[in-house]
Amino acid sequence: MSEDSESVPDFPLCDTLILTAVSSELDALSQQCKQFGISFKKRHHPFLGSYYDLGLIGFENVIAVRSRSMGPLGYGGSAELASRFQRATGATSVIQLGMAFGVEESTQQIGDVLVSTEVIPYDHRHYRDALSENGYLVNYDSATRMNAAEKTVNALRQFRIEKPASDYNVYFGAILSGAAIVHSSAFRDELTRLVPAGNHRIVGGEMEGIGLLGVTKHPIWCVVKGISDFADANRDRIIEESRVIACRNASHFLLSSMTSSNTVTAAEHS
Repeated sequence: MSEDSESVPDFPLCDTLILTAVSSELDALSQQCKQFGISFKKRHHPFLGSYYDLGLIGFENVIAVRSRSMGPLGYGGSAELASRFQRATGATSVIQLGMAFGVEESTQQIGDVLVSTEVIPYDHRHYRDALSENGYLVNYDSATRMNAAEKTVNALRQFRIEKPASDYNVYFGAILSGAAIVHSSAFRDELTRLVPAGNHRIVGGEMEGIGLLGVTKHPIWCVVKGISDFADANRDRIIEESRVIACRNASHFLLSSMTSSNTVTAAEHS
């Protein structure tokens, strides 16, 4: 090796990798870490870039990272970021944390938390020419439901059963995920109506979960997000306040479960 060669710092190792997409999601995680007495130290790696070291939570090392933009696409999108950090850190659990849209305004409220039992990649759809008003028909039969990490979901569900008290509800179910920014109740309702039916009801939708599907052969991921809006015309009017509530509650629920018994992160090792 040449005398001018420099050694590359080792990759940071972790058990749980928390992904966020926008500043409000990362800020909420930082604030909740402070409330729980959890470290939140910014680090930089020459290959990986910036990340946040949460240290040991229970017996597990936890790292958080923010993507460069919303959604799964591009360098620094959730797909590339999750794959890059998971392979470098050896994480055995990947959590996409932040905000999502709800689908049941009559029962759900802003700030309620959604946990994915499945992700439905609704971008997998088929368009055909047709004698219709739009000139085409859309078929969502290819939007196969993808299971989240069962042990992680079960651990979060068990925590919720044992410690139900909070000022928000938690809904477990299928989450719609795709690259589209959805601010249309008509499109939201089309998705919930036309994607393939399953055993788990659809509880909401978001943009990053779809990027986690190819991280590993078997699912080690789960989406945990608070409801910030209902993907309708009211979204822009309320989002400045509602995103704060949504992100805070999602981070609170995740950290509460992790600090309670450490079963969320340890689940993937059993």
